[in-house]
Amino acid sequence: MKTIKEKFTKMVDAKGLLIILTMIICAATTVFSQNADNFPIPDTYKVEGIPTIKNSEVAHLFYDPSAIKSNLIFDSETKNRRILITDATNNIYLQTSPLATPVKLIDKLIPYSLKTNPNGESFAYTSDHEDQDNFQLYLYDFKEKTPKKLVNLTGKDESIDSFIWSKSGDALYFMRMDYEAKISKLCRFDFQTEKCYPIELKGSWDVVQDGGNKLLLRYFKASSSQFIYVYDLQKAN
Repeated sequence: MKTIKEKFTKMVDAKGLLIILTMIICAATTVFSQNADNFPIPDTYKVEGIPTIKNSEVAHLFYDPSAIKSNLIFDSETKNRRILITDATNNIYLQTSPLATPVKLIDKLIPYSLKTNPNGESFAYTSDHEDQDNFQLYLYDFKEKTPKKLVNLTGKDESIDSFIWSKSGDALYFMRMDYEAKISKLCRFDFQTEKCYPIELKGSWDVVQDGGNKLLLRYFKASSSQFIYVYDLQKAN
């Protein structure tokens, strides 16, 4: 039989051990919570002599990535360091700096239909919001902060399916496609007047690139058969 003294000694030892374990757990929890509140610094960075940065002190500098899902950078304008991004629902956002919150500009736009002006002041895009499957040409000016339609379509099944900026950024070249007549028209818009060139283009054509005095055009003979042509603007005038 164990004496009362032995039982008491073991009970004291057990309580002491429990107190020590509790103190260790509390200390570890405190250290962990403190580290969790610290802004994470990579192990390769030298931070000797630099005060610890708290997450709460820099939280306002960042935005929650989950606010915009499936971010895709699809166009940029390097002069003013603007980046245009889209989300899963094809809304268009402006990102002015890596730490800035993206600003929504346009709802539901096909990303590849947007092209920025070489001078950095605006971007153009096509949209079928007014008439489904018939795309019209629009301009968004960063200063005015509003989109506006550039040209009017007159045909029942007319659509602007491709366009490019001129090299100087003072005009747009685009194709007016008449799906009923199956004819494409090459046109130019200088933001005052529209001019269509006297060339007959049967079928589906795209305007690809401005080379100054010449344009690069693409003809879709079939989905798997395409041809590249050069159009001399000087001979057309």
